Amino acid sequence: LLTSPHGISMSQETYLIVTQQSPPPENLQEVLTSLTREHGLDAYSSRQRLVGQGLSMLHKGDRKNLELISPLLRSENIHHWLIEPTKPRFAPAIIRNLQQDQEGITFTCQKKKVRFEKGASVLAVLADLSGQLAERSVKQLLASHAYQGIDNVSHITEEKIYKTILQGKPVLDLYLLSKQNQIIDAVRVLPGKFDHTGLGERATASSRQNLHQMLELSRENAGEFQLETSFGLVNLPNCTLRKPTGEDPDTLRKNLISLVHYGWLMADLRKQDAVSTKETEDNELTGAVTAAILAQNPA
Repeated sequence: LLTSPHGISMSQETYLIVTQQSPPPENLQEVLTSLTREHGLDAYSSRQRLVGQGLSMLHKGDRKNLELISPLLRSENIHHWLIEPTKPRFAPAIIRNLQQDQEGITFTCQKKKVRFEKGASVLAVLADLSGQLAERSVKQLLASHAYQGIDNVSHITEEKIYKTILQGKPVLDLYLLSKQNQIIDAVRVLPGKFDHTGLGERATASSRQNLHQMLELSRENAGEFQLETSFGLVNLPNCTLRKPTGEDPDTLRKNLISLVHYGWLMADLRKQDAVSTKETEDNELTGAVTAAILAQNPA
């Protein structure tokens, strides 16, 4: 595949990713009918991808065709992205220890050191590789569906997601972002696999609590900080969590590859949100300036 200077494959398909709705829109059936009649999408699959908690890929294909779906989604206030995902250029480096100072944090990895300056922009991905989070989420949905019906299901809470991840097989990936929200570098924190004395007074006897403290330290050191915890719960391409069977190293390897794709995709979505916000602010500023000029000279 040909690759652009930005690391984006020139022949890649465009993804239409949506923020799922819970509860579903009141006129969901009308939306599904429009998606089927006007854009050729399957109604059943579209419902599964629009309703729920988290992110989902509604469709993929030619960007021009997907752009025709945007007005319908915008009219229903369904947050969505049209994106050609960046191909991951590297995986996070596993940290061995860390040193703190007034200006930031230095992570020592096997082959290099990575510096997170104070006030840096950081994307954190906290994930469970055991499959417990996915199982608990499914059980919650089934129980809720049985008692409350399909349109009133209650999803697992953010607090429970966080606790379940820490109780499973947690991994913390920290992505260092540029001002343009491009990934500069990344480190991976595995419980019990780093010298926790670098945490200082935060250090505990629990490897999972030390992972939690690492996340909190990174949050406090960062300027802009975004935490993503939905790996394994989302319907996104190349981000599938496979059910581990024993200590199968191939399953673990594939899950770690999926986790890297998830991290880079979250950075892409963040970057596009930042561009959209800036465009909105620029348009509002232009409108305000035009209004001020007209007020001074209506002619």
